[in-house]
Amino acid sequence: MRTQKRNRKTSAPPLVAYKLARHFRKQPLEQLVTASRNFPISARIDLQVELNKIFEESFRAELVGLHRRFGHETMTFSELLTVDNYPAVIAPLQHLEIDIGELVPARCLSHGLWLSGSDGLRFALLLSPAMNYGRQYWDAR
Repeated sequence: MRTQKRNRKTSAPPLVAYKLARHFRKQPLEQLVTASRNFPISARIDLQVELNKIFEESFRAELVGLHRRFGHETMTFSELLTVDNYPAVIAPLQHLEIDIGELVPARCLSHGLWLSGSDGLRFALLLSPAMNYGRQYWDAR
């Protein structure tokens, strides 16, 4: 009896949609309510500091890195639910290093998905730059 080894080069990357389905359990994903908020680029560092504080001190969260094949438009929560035609996949976290005049630059997350919950209520926060035909804004959902 011969067992087959899984070839890492041909195995499909894990889809964000499946991770969300596991996180929200019995809640149908199409019934989730979303909201978005744009922040000025100048607030990027302050936003990162506060998100780190919230998810370290107030809510235990799993932080997931995201990637999609074509990144010409803003990544939306609805887009994360796609399982066909270039779905979002779980990937390493990507950071931007921003020179703030100090010896060490500030590190800000480029794309991230925090999965958490409180008092039986599960929630997710998607952080991504808002894109408009190559021009980048900062967006948190």
